[in-house]
Amino acid sequence: MSQQLEERAQAYPEIAPERRIGLAGRAVKSIPLPVIQTIAIAIILLMSSRQFIGQGITFGHLAALVTIPLWLPTFRHFIGGIWIAVIGAIGGVAAIWLTMLASADHETTDNNLISNTLLLVGLVAAVGIVLWARQYLSIGVIGVTYGVGMLISALTREESFTVNPWKFALAVPIAVIVLSFVARTGRHWLGIIFLIVLAGASVAFDSRAYFGQFLIAAVLVGWQLLPRRASAKKGGGLRVLFAFAVIALVVYNVGTSLLVQGYLGTEAQARSVEQVDRAGSILVGGRPELAATIALFLSRPFGFGAGSLANPGDVDVAKAGMLTINYDPNNGYVENFLFGTKFELHSMMGDLWAYFGFAGIAFGLLSLVLLLLIIGRRVATRTANSVTMFLVVQSLWNLFFNPLYTSGPILALALGLGLALKAEGSTRMGNRPIGQTAEQQEALLAS
Repeated sequence: MSQQLEERAQAYPEIAPERRIGLAGRAVKSIPLPVIQTIAIAIILLMSSRQFIGQGITFGHLAALVTIPLWLPTFRHFIGGIWIAVIGAIGGVAAIWLTMLASADHETTDNNLISNTLLLVGLVAAVGIVLWARQYLSIGVIGVTYGVGMLISALTREESFTVNPWKFALAVPIAVIVLSFVARTGRHWLGIIFLIVLAGASVAFDSRAYFGQFLIAAVLVGWQLLPRRASAKKGGGLRVLFAFAVIALVVYNVGTSLLVQGYLGTEAQARSVEQVDRAGSILVGGRPELAATIALFLSRPFGFGAGSLANPGDVDVAKAGMLTINYDPNNGYVENFLFGTKFELHSMMGDLWAYFGFAGIAFGLLSLVLLLLIIGRRVATRTANSVTMFLVVQSLWNLFFNPLYTSGPILALALGLGLALKAEGSTRMGNRPIGQTAEQQEALLAS
């Protein structure tokens, strides 16, 4: 019976009164729970749907600004939360300062300064909003709401359906919505099935990276079905991370072999063979922007600022970097896409560095550490659900291989759903039923 009650609490935590652990102050506690839940859903939907007003400002940004007193204090109760807020704030200041420095030899625009700065500030706000919402809504409800918002954003972008809609518009929103519904059931085996189905769909729609991400997430979720030995509890997180590295390496090597041999489609085969022949690996050959980013960093390590545009010298440096991996940069890609209207280096780490300098690098490294902690802690404690694992795995990929603009909302949800309560903080928050441990309370929030 106790096991059934525990499973029910994890599947339907939004109805449990003990979820209201007092993170947002006395004023919020006096408001009826359904009202707070409605407000939380509305804010999440506005933030994730990305409907722009102008200069990179969205309705979600305005909602986040108005509700700062609700979500900002929440950071201090979660592992890494304070660092996210502090480094994010420093990054916002650095974006302006670096733009002013770069204006001596670079053209700058106010529109880029505002919109690119909001990529980081908005990301931090989205993390805070999701963390705050977790005390009133289940992960399933948060995930479905966020996924619907992402789907609205995709459907209202004209460019979403010009080339491979699954890869560039639909895969992530659909995965988040479906896997969030699965998370509400608490059945890991069901999550594995849907992750494998999504991996198959990615093969059908020529999406190599998604194929690997869904498979790795499925393995992490499946790990929790294995018997947990008492002797393995100590240091379990480190074991998980070591195994995760091995799994990722195996998936990459097996995936490369399948791609090169044509098992995942002829188009993917042709592209993969060309990349391996040119650069020695699919990763390096498929992301020549990494070589350009490294060259730019060595040329100007403190970054450019959020409002700066590339000058001819930057273009030459980037092209020289690409030549080191046998990529021909004289095809218009560098001028039109990498530096067309702003710096867009096709990796979160690259964009964070270009816009926010060393503060951006610090935020990227912090995100990397926190994402790895989420995997280690959640899998080791058997609290990892399919939607969180997919988001974390994809965010780890995005840090190095996808731009900040498209990857920021995914990272925000991954951190918001995955970060753990501080053990010492959860014992001081009050409103915890007698006999309920801090670990049990966190399990409710993780469900």
